[in-house]
Amino acid sequence: MISYLQGKILHIKSEDRYQEVDVLLGNGIGYRVVTSKLLRFVVGQEAIFHTLMVVREDSQTLYGFKTLEERDLFEMLISVSGIGPKSGISILSVFTPSQLYMVLLSEDFKTLSKVPGLGQKSAQKIVIELKNKIDDMGIIAGEVTSGQKDEVMHDLNNALRSLGFSGEPLKEYLRSAQKLMEGKEYSIEEVLKLVLKSE
Repeated sequence: MISYLQGKILHIKSEDRYQEVDVLLGNGIGYRVVTSKLLRFVVGQEAIFHTLMVVREDSQTLYGFKTLEERDLFEMLISVSGIGPKSGISILSVFTPSQLYMVLLSEDFKTLSKVPGLGQKSAQKIVIELKNKIDDMGIIAGEVTSGQKDEVMHDLNNALRSLGFSGEPLKEYLRSAQKLMEGKEYSIEEVLKLVLKSE
């Protein structure tokens, strides 16, 4: 099983819900890797992928991810009955791992159903089956677009867990933090004080 690739980007083909990236390894062998459209590449760039090979009767497709956490999340998505790998990568082309975590945490299947080709019933199924599993993972680190807000949310999740919060109380604090940070920038210390003070 191929679980890791490092090589030079030869060609990038953008599809509606994902992108195909041709990667040349140092030994002269090339692979086509299907990735989220949120990943940005340029031809000639050296890139690293954590990969998952999905084998079907009529195809073998290699999916590539920036982090192990993102790959784990993809595997969780395709473990849901009726959600195939193309749907899984489509979801990760719309939401960063941290954004998807918050969508599942708040059980916001309407937002999830906006993913092209997904639909409301499939979105509901994903939320129902994964909301508890993803809570055990915590906010996912090292994600595709690790902006300041996502980093603060990740640190806040860890800080609250270290203070002994879990389950529904933890979810409430994270929801409060998400609302507080809409359109604003806070440090982890500021957010932690604000959410604890709000209770």
